[in-house]
Amino acid sequence: MPVGLYTRKGKNGRRMYFRDGKLISKKSYTASRARRSSTKKGMRRKTARRAYTGNPRRKNMARRMTIPHPSITGMASGLAVANYLNQGTSVGAGPTLSKGVIKSTLDGNLNA
Repeated sequence: MPVGLYTRKGKNGRRMYFRDGKLISKKSYTASRARRSSTKKGMRRKTARRAYTGNPRRKNMARRMTIPHPSITGMASGLAVANYLNQGTSVGAGPTLSKGVIKSTLDGNLNA
């Protein structure tokens, strides 16, 4: 029979408390544990802990769908066409520049 203070899980799922093989109450068990001066197996080694984010919303934002790179969506080819149309076209004998058809998104001045 085991000697000392210990717990066992019963068949019904409840925790049972023992001292020297005899069933005791939880109150008596916790009082006996509180009287002990040291931990059960000495000082535990402090292992490296994973850094957790404090804000759970930050984790969801990282998982949220973002706008893909322009090269994936075919936007880059569309911008190249817009750039070509804005340069103007040559008509007839000499190169005559016409006003740009599409406002380029690359020039950065979209409000003008």
